[in-house]
Amino acid sequence: MSFTFTVSKEDFKEYFKCPKKLALKIMGYKARKYTRKQKFSPPSHEIGISGEKLTEQILEIIANIQAEKSLEKVEVLTKKGKREEEIIQRLAKIGRSSDFEKHQIGKLGKALVKLTVEKAFETEDVSKEYVEQYKREIIQKTSQKFSNLVGEVYAKLPKIKSVYKPVLKNRDFCSLGYPDFQIDSEEGPILIEVKNWASINSSLKQGQMDLLYYNSILTDKILSASTYYSEKLPLPTRSLLIVPRSGLVKEINDKIPKYRETAIEIWKIKKAAIVEGKLPHVNLDPSICRRCGFKKYCKEGESLEKAKPLPLLYAVAYQEAEKEIENIRKKILHFPSNLWQAYFTFKKEQQILYRTLTNEFEKWGGMKTIENYHLKISRTSNLLFPQNEEKIEEIIRVVRRKWKV
Repeated sequence: MSFTFTVSKEDFKEYFKCPKKLALKIMGYKARKYTRKQKFSPPSHEIGISGEKLTEQILEIIANIQAEKSLEKVEVLTKKGKREEEIIQRLAKIGRSSDFEKHQIGKLGKALVKLTVEKAFETEDVSKEYVEQYKREIIQKTSQKFSNLVGEVYAKLPKIKSVYKPVLKNRDFCSLGYPDFQIDSEEGPILIEVKNWASINSSLKQGQMDLLYYNSILTDKILSASTYYSEKLPLPTRSLLIVPRSGLVKEINDKIPKYRETAIEIWKIKKAAIVEGKLPHVNLDPSICRRCGFKKYCKEGESLEKAKPLPLLYAVAYQEAEKEIENIRKKILHFPSNLWQAYFTFKKEQQILYRTLTNEFEKWGGMKTIENYHLKISRTSNLLFPQNEEKIEEIIRVVRRKWKV
């Protein structure tokens, strides 16, 4: 079963396609795929990795140029091979001494692209003709755009201080986001998302949706955070989409319209699907439905009840189910200890919440749900509510006010 206690990026994507599809996937149904028969599929993982690594190297080239001018040391995200490091330094030197001499950047850029793509494809069987074909195509197209891409990124970025692989989180909706990079710059933090698909329209569409979701996660200044391992980062205010294969750089700072209302509706749909096995009502569109692989599962559901965030529900539920939980602790070696911490943290709020949420725990599946999904609950809770959470009382107060509990 596809199950999560978060309102995820994938949930939003499925909701906008069709709310019934979201519910059916949560319930564990698999769609019949209507696709043309293909002898092979693109090595999408390797294509994506090559795009991310090339973007990382471009950021390092730009940071080297800027640091040399200010005599500051560059903070490198990951270690590079000797040949890669040599090319990066030579490209940075060209950038410092002139206005990007294209004939020199072209040769060095192609060498760097080739090294990076070949390294990304190391896990694939390149003896297969179609894999080698994709690799050659990426090297050729990206090399042609490399000089312009470096110039475009350079023009859009202020001075880079450091680069991270961040995790974004919004504790109000239990939303997590994993953008490719976050830059700390002189003008504030910037998110960067990389897409490397052959279709520029698909890259734009998916990249824009991802950044809309990430920007929406960060809208709440109290309940949102950006972290790098255990380090807390400032909240980004700008977002860039980079498509290395097409040489495209686009700034996207918009958010999902009515993000909060949509997230609440997604909670309701997931609750009804998981607990009651019901689907939401959706106005049928023959032009869409006839091509849908889920149409044979569709059936009308009933009106959905109001849902509340799970972390509070499970914290309060300990008051009702301590004996049952203790029995499960004896059966399961790796029971989520953070849930015990949540219980004691929220205990002083229990009397107020309990009157509002009586029996809600059982409606969500009760002890059976905890037993079946305790590892996922633990993993999500650790990310959203770390043990050393700052301003926990303020977070509780804001959540209670927003959800009217």
